[in-house]
Amino acid sequence: MSLVSTAAALGSAITRGARDRNTDARGSAYSAGTGDYDALEAYYDGSSYEALDSAVASYKRRYGLYRGIRAINNPTRRAVDWHASHVYPGAWTPDGLPTADGTPAAVPFAAATAEPVRLAALQALAWGNWRSERYVYVRRGATLGDSFLEIVPDVVRRMVYPLTTHPRWIADIEWNRAGDITAYKLEIPQIDEHDRAYLWGKVVTKTQYQTLKDGEPFGYDGQTATIPNPFGFVPAAWVQHRNVGGQHGAAVIDGVRGKIDELNHIVSAAHDYIGKFAAQGVVFKTNSTLAGNITPLLDDFSEYSAENRSADRDRIRFLKGPADLTIDRLIQNLGLGDALGYVDRMIREIERDLPEIVMDEQLRQMSAVTGPGARQMMGDLAGKLSEAQENYDAGLVKAAQMCVSMGGFLARSGAWGTRSGLTEAQRRFLPFDLASYAKGELAMELLPRPLVPETPMERVAAAAARAGLEHPTSLREAGYSDEDIYGPLATGETAYPRVGILAERRDVDGRISDGVAAMFGSGGGIA
Repeated sequence: MSLVSTAAALGSAITRGARDRNTDARGSAYSAGTGDYDALEAYYDGSSYEALDSAVASYKRRYGLYRGIRAINNPTRRAVDWHASHVYPGAWTPDGLPTADGTPAAVPFAAATAEPVRLAALQALAWGNWRSERYVYVRRGATLGDSFLEIVPDVVRRMVYPLTTHPRWIADIEWNRAGDITAYKLEIPQIDEHDRAYLWGKVVTKTQYQTLKDGEPFGYDGQTATIPNPFGFVPAAWVQHRNVGGQHGAAVIDGVRGKIDELNHIVSAAHDYIGKFAAQGVVFKTNSTLAGNITPLLDDFSEYSAENRSADRDRIRFLKGPADLTIDRLIQNLGLGDALGYVDRMIREIERDLPEIVMDEQLRQMSAVTGPGARQMMGDLAGKLSEAQENYDAGLVKAAQMCVSMGGFLARSGAWGTRSGLTEAQRRFLPFDLASYAKGELAMELLPRPLVPETPMERVAAAAARAGLEHPTSLREAGYSDEDIYGPLATGETAYPRVGILAERRDVDGRISDGVAAMFGSGGGIA
């Protein structure tokens, strides 16, 4: 067997499982996660203990949770909202570049991304209202573990943009080995003009789009049910908040739900006990035959009715009765102070799992800590944020590349009208077509966003420090390349500086500064 045929056989053996059946890394086929999505969304909105048919209800019965349990403590919302605001922080800018004062762009493109690609990608995002949609994208992924992006070729409005679709509506989906979607099926409940419920559906493959009604092919608005897919790929992206090796990603509170339930189990019971203790009845005891003469001393007892009790709650009342009159409470204090101490320990345990829910509070208490110091102290959270950013960025970059390719095809094919009639925004897609990705023309990369962004003063201080570096070793430590230091014609430290940093830093008389002159062994000037 030749080397080529051996390699082909090996490749076939490795990829056979991926081709024969669409399973995850643990061998499980895709299944819609609607049940778990319901439970996870209930944790976010605080209704996790209300639905009798939820997964939480089953957990509640199994472990005997307090029957009056409710989401008094809701760390889920704080953790999810923290990610929504920190994955894409910064200002929304139409060109993806920092603002005039140095504030980073919300979707910051790396300098290596070609300007035409960057402007076209950002135009597609602007058409999709990603100034605010980016929060939906991350918030949904952090809540559910999954987020789904469809690329909409809006021919009527002559636009193309990514749309966030709830993953609960994904009835089926298939991927290739590289993680690209090769087919998906949507099923969404709808109401027609006669108030009748039906199931709207759509199946997208590499070769066609097909719309469905109650599971059967059906054309809407006078269109045929099946139309060819002119793009040659499935314009969609499946994004996981945290990849744990399955078809579904892990939500922010993955692995923490049981602790949240146990905390609310105790807190709810303690809260109700405090309420009962404060509003409990009392027993009057006396041996006197005058017990019937016990009366409250009020200014005007006749006005003490249900309507004015709330206005009378701050008054102190006295009883008059026999000398041996005693009053006993029906409910005793069971030591809630100790229970609340235990609650505090449980809260701290959850905070160790979800440090994002207390990060901002901790930063407010660190008035003397600098940004770099805070980032070092919160390394665990920085790692979580970095992982989430990379996952969301990968999905967004993939969606943006599809938008640019599809927009180029639509602009050049005449689907958006004649070229002379294109708007300035639509013209941004003309340099591209469906082959642009294969030709390597759509390379784009987003810059990482630090856990604690630099302040303007920190940026100024860093720039001043870099400006004072004159030795090549120091400049390299600051991240400069040899070309930056010596210029494009330089080959190393012994090369004569041309137009690099060293050549630019001259004294007013044209001579190299002392530190650089010493490095070259000469105090002479540069010709």
